[in-house]
Amino acid sequence: MQQDISPTEAAEKVRQALEAMARQTPALREIMAAFRPLKEGQAALKASLPALDSPMPGLDPARLAQGEPLASTGDFLACAGLDLPAFLERAAQALLPALETGFPALAADVTALRAALEKKGLDAASSLEALLAGRQDDFERRASQAGLSPASLGFMLLQLAKPLLERRAESLGLLLEGLDWRQGSCPVCGSLPEMAYLEGTGGQRWLRCSLCAHHWRFSRTACPVCGNEDQNQLEFFYAEGRESERVDSCRQCRNYLITLDARGQDKPPVWEVAALGLVHLDLLAQQRGLTPAAWCAWNQVG
Repeated sequence: MQQDISPTEAAEKVRQALEAMARQTPALREIMAAFRPLKEGQAALKASLPALDSPMPGLDPARLAQGEPLASTGDFLACAGLDLPAFLERAAQALLPALETGFPALAADVTALRAALEKKGLDAASSLEALLAGRQDDFERRASQAGLSPASLGFMLLQLAKPLLERRAESLGLLLEGLDWRQGSCPVCGSLPEMAYLEGTGGQRWLRCSLCAHHWRFSRTACPVCGNEDQNQLEFFYAEGRESERVDSCRQCRNYLITLDARGQDKPPVWEVAALGLVHLDLLAQQRGLTPAAWCAWNQVG
């Protein structure tokens, strides 16, 4: 569960982490600056939320054993004490200016979304539900009505919902403690990982979900995307002099995953922004024609 921390403290933690990353990799300073308002705002919003721990879905070990994730869209968005439309309105007020500031290319889309919300031309809560549930036709219709492309609307809605999804996943993840999950997709929501990291004796491999930020342990000898275990088709590479940061890739599916070796670090990474510090690896991987396990805001560099 999230430690007790104030919104101000949460934002400051992210700010300090981004500044440290920019000092370590000056070439990424502009990227860190672009994401800083958004990441600080999301961290503050998440810290302001109560523990979203009711109701909890029933746990079906047999379903999990077959590779089915724990939670549905309803399990994420229907929480006691949560007014989803009100939260999304508050998130829009806090985060749309951050998107506008950090990503000038999105300014027109942000303006269109803000206008659609203010004029009640878009139901943000229902649109988010359609997006997460995979009701593509429904979502595309809503995007068209708002004067936005589905890709733009989906990106912005997910950024608004990120604090909520991550906070809810902290509670949902407690149901999975001690259970065996061997999939490369998230046991909570079913999404693919944004990054991997190694920690503990022997370097256990952990994955971090690209949607809900849940962490789960996974094999070091398998591709999380396609499950390939042929060691002749799995490889890794890194930038010279930075061996603790690497790309794990699979020749079979041509996907990759950025990986941080967190062993021996002075303090734990700030996971909210850890993947941003590895963007140089995304560049290297995509230059080789590889595709990320999950497309995220920061790895669309092609």
